[in-house]
Amino acid sequence: MISRKSAVLLLVIQLVLVLSVAAQFLLDRETCPRIWIRAKVVDPVTPLRGRYLALEPLIDGCSLLHQKPFYSYPESVRNSTTFFSQWDVTIHAEHGQLIPQKWQLGEPRYTTMVVRYHSNEPCTRMHLSPGIDFYIPDNATQVVNLKHGQELWVEATIPHSGPPRPINLAISDASGFRPLRFE
Repeated sequence: MISRKSAVLLLVIQLVLVLSVAAQFLLDRETCPRIWIRAKVVDPVTPLRGRYLALEPLIDGCSLLHQKPFYSYPESVRNSTTFFSQWDVTIHAEHGQLIPQKWQLGEPRYTTMVVRYHSNEPCTRMHLSPGIDFYIPDNATQVVNLKHGQELWVEATIPHSGPPRPINLAISDASGFRPLRFE
């Protein structure tokens, strides 16, 4: 009888934990800013494959170029030298854009993300890491296949700390901006 009560108590505790995380995500979705972020699809690093896209947000980090990077070194690529730089940042949404701010000593480390920059790419397309995963429903028939001249965008909630949380995808090209519907 005691083991049955313990099992029920453990089940109730686990349900409360899961429901509290779900409630926090729903509250963030209602109260935190939602913005569209340019992204690119990358090959996932995890051994688990499935119905999801590993996305790497591309952000405007030009303001970071005036600050000392956390890490920087030259790279030789095809007879030219480029520079790779990296900053530890915190992010927030402002005027519909994702804005990185250099991480300051004393701020909680768990709130940081990394911005990577190659000098042969525009500073308006710096890579935000870690990437985010967008899960595609099992019943979805539409596949994301980008053609030349198209860009992928992800609508995301920007929580007070941590990476953006994806909500929807869209494709942008010369004909306009089209949100994708996975049905």
